[in-house]
Formats: sequence, structure tokens, C-alpha cells
Amino acid sequence: MIINNFSRRVRIHKTSIDPLKEFGNGVESAMLDKFLEDVHVTSLEGLGSSYRLKGYFILKPNNHPPLKINFDGVAFGGNYGGHNVSLNISSEDKDSITRNVGGTDQQQIEDLISEIQRRLLNNEMIVDYDAIKPENRDVTDSLGI
Repeated sequence: MIINNFSRRVRIHKTSIDPLKEFGNGVESAMLDKFLEDVHVTSLEGLGSSYRLKGYFILKPNNHPPLKINFDGVAFGGNYGGHNVSLNISSEDKDSITRNVGGTDQQQIEDLISEIQRRLLNNEMIVDYDAIKPENRDVTDSLGI
């Protein structure tokens, strides 16, 4: 009897939620991720476990020319709390995305930023090594490293 009640509740729960109705645009909510091509890192500055980074990503929306969107942010190396990346996109670039990709809302842009963060954390990016300055290490530090 308990199993039947449980399975009945699960069945009702499954059929009562329609993702297209519950979450607005449904399939379109991931639309910007679909248009995301490459993520490039062009500048990386910092020491130890935190870095300032700059780069850009390419969006290729249907029936529009590709968009190159710049970003900047901070990356943390994970000594405390794990690896993390915080990114910023200018309001002008957000407006450009909204103009060129129809039906785009703020949540879709936040989802796009999350996807870019995921790619950076998983090394799914193109690093422009020629543009990145090597770290300056002081060879006279107390450890001699």
C-alpha cells in the first residue's frame, strides 16, 4: 500500500510538471549556449592562487553575423573552497546580445555567463599565449625559489 501511494505520487508529480510551461521559454532558455562558439583568454595577470583575466567569446546566432563579446574577471586557484571564476560583461555587450539574438532576457545572459565559467574551469578555451605576459617571480625571495 505504501509503495502504491509513493508510485502514484511520483506519477502525478511527473505528469504535473511541464518544463515548457513551468520555466518560460523552455528550450529557448538554453538558446544562447547553443550559439556559443569559442572562448578565448587573452590576458592573465596575478600571483599564487588568484588571477585577473580578460578575454572574449564568439556567439554565432542564426541569420546574424558572429558577435565578439569581451569579458573580464577573476579566477581563483582553489586553495580554499575549490576553483572558481567570476566574469563580467559590459552592459553595452549585454545590450548587443539582446539586440542580435531575439527573445533574450537577463536570465539567458546569466546562463550564458555560467556556461563560459564552466568552460574556463574545465579548460575548454583557447589561450592566446603570445599575448599573455609571463609571471614575474622575484628570485631574491626568502625561499630562493
